[in-house]
Formats: sequence, structure tokens, C-alpha cells
Amino acid sequence: MSGWTNLIHFITVYICLGVTKSRRKRGLLWI
Repeated sequence: MSGWTNLIHFITVYICLGVTKSRRKRGLLWI
């Protein structure tokens, strides 16, 4: 179960970082 938890957590963080970078590139500041 810990393996799945780590995998889901990693994917969530990766997506969040991707969204943040895309928003920064467009010059939009959304908190």
C-alpha cells in the first residue's frame, strides 16, 4: 500500500508543478 501511496503522491506533485510552470509562463498568478 505504501508503494501506491508514494506513486499517487509523486504524480500529484508532478501535475501541480507542471500547472504552476505553465501558469508562470503565461504570466498568470493563481494561488
